[in-house]
Amino acid sequence: MKKVLITGGAGYVGHLLTPQLLDAGYAVTVYDTMWYGRDKLPKDNPNLTLIEGDIRDTAKLATAFEGIDTVLHLACISNDPSFELDFYQVCRAFLFDRYFSSVKSAYEFGCGSGFNLVAMSQQFPSINLYGLDWSRSSYEMVGMLAGSHGLRIKGLPFDFFNPDQSLDLDPDSGVLTMCA
Repeated sequence: MKKVLITGGAGYVGHLLTPQLLDAGYAVTVYDTMWYGRDKLPKDNPNLTLIEGDIRDTAKLATAFEGIDTVLHLACISNDPSFELDFYQVCRAFLFDRYFSSVKSAYEFGCGSGFNLVAMSQQFPSINLYGLDWSRSSYEMVGMLAGSHGLRIKGLPFDFFNPDQSLDLDPDSGVLTMCA
């Protein structure tokens, strides 16, 4: 049985989607502040789990991801832009942990400002990280970040349109392309 996490599952859209997913045979976990109650959600369904929590509590939200196959992000706090960044940080940390926790090196193609590499270096300080980009300012910025903060990150040039065929990735490495 597929497990779905719905942030904001008791809200305006979520309370309508939750019973439909349950009827379709999914196990549903609703993560919501429940500010507007939970009375519109199905009662006594063994495939429904309710977690009362705020998505800005990133530590609590991260635990809700465990064992989940799909996340539907419907939570929104009106006029508070921080909810998007917090949710992105939790998702990124979860994905990094799931796919990069056992690698010795990681390469981000299209590293841009190095935002993801810095986060990964904080989560996995022993991994060798490489930020590759066609833009000289991007890979030089990654090198400056590494030098000024003592991070294990190296910036390298990489032309997506004319890739260097001699580039060898380290054994036991992972590749990341979030915004390339």
